[in-house]
Amino acid sequence: MIKASSALKGLLRLFPSPVAIPTQKALSCQPESFVDGDSHVRFHGVDEEVVLMPSLMKPKKVSFRGSDGRRYVFLCKREDSGDMRKDARLMDFARVVNRLLGKDSQSKQRSLSLRTYEVLPLNEECGLVEWVDNLVSIRAAYLNMYRSKGFTTSFQEIIKAKEVKTCSDVEFFDEFVTPLFPVMLHSFFVRKYRDPSTWLEARRRFTRSVAVWSMTGYIVGLGDRHGENITIEMSTGTCVHVDFACMFDKGLTLKVPELVPFRLTRNLIDAMGIHAPEGAFRRVSEMTLECLRQNKETLMSVLETFLHDPLVEWNTSSFSKERATSSKPNAKNAYAVRTLRAVEMKLEGIVGSGLALSIEGQVQRLIHEATSSENLSKMYPGWMAWV
Repeated sequence: MIKASSALKGLLRLFPSPVAIPTQKALSCQPESFVDGDSHVRFHGVDEEVVLMPSLMKPKKVSFRGSDGRRYVFLCKREDSGDMRKDARLMDFARVVNRLLGKDSQSKQRSLSLRTYEVLPLNEECGLVEWVDNLVSIRAAYLNMYRSKGFTTSFQEIIKAKEVKTCSDVEFFDEFVTPLFPVMLHSFFVRKYRDPSTWLEARRRFTRSVAVWSMTGYIVGLGDRHGENITIEMSTGTCVHVDFACMFDKGLTLKVPELVPFRLTRNLIDAMGIHAPEGAFRRVSEMTLECLRQNKETLMSVLETFLHDPLVEWNTSSFSKERATSSKPNAKNAYAVRTLRAVEMKLEGIVGSGLALSIEGQVQRLIHEATSSENLSKMYPGWMAWV
């Protein structure tokens, strides 16, 4: 905990300010805002207590006071290796997906959507992220359950055992690591949602939101889905993703390539019920992918503007090199062209170099790849594929 009066002196001098507080609602184009005139809430002040978060980059949780008397909480974040503008772009894409799902009768009937929040980049490294209350990372959720049940096997022990293993990666994963970590996320839901009807609704929301995020993340090549980047909104059970620095299949180019299209490990499946990934997860995945494929032109046009944005380098090494060696000011970026073609193939049902698959066939292929021990055993250890 730090004090705003000592750590944020420059910021305090700006208040009260005519600048609108950058919430998702304020920055969205709402028809009623043109009728009611200027109704934006302005910065009026900041609370004295600023929370220093425990993660590596020590982001600050700051509570601003609005001109309406309410408090608006933001995470002031700095990225060393990422780019806050990518997070903002992904949120823009997610809102487009939400509008498309809202127009689809089956998706609307099930209230399918991606949980979004406002990301306001100030430059490529720093920005403000709208705070979402009651989020718990899935890593924290199942680690708490493991500790409460007396399971003490540490991450370091797994690494040491892998270094001296004499069997294949798949055998080590299936026969040694997996039995040490029984599934616990179902128990976490039962413990948190005591009322049966509340528990059932939370599980339903979780299953559907995981499916929608999985299909959307697959289309844009979203990687780095370790346990800290997938959270649960405890008030509803909805799955919320954070940190979108690894996009457009960048995970395939890492030192240890990410071979799965999205995270669908045993604990996530366990939280969905005994029939998962069959039932609701598969059906919602098919509905979401069908909606995305039917609106291919819309999505491609949105992604094309992202990839050709001169301010954002989606692939730092190859992108900057190609831009530097290009002699024509308006020459198409080769990386952008390749990436858009990869996205287009996904929206056409083409997986790998094969023929186009049906929606059901494509979902079946993706679920198989996401749950395959062959793929999971080759993920980098920090991804913790065994949970």
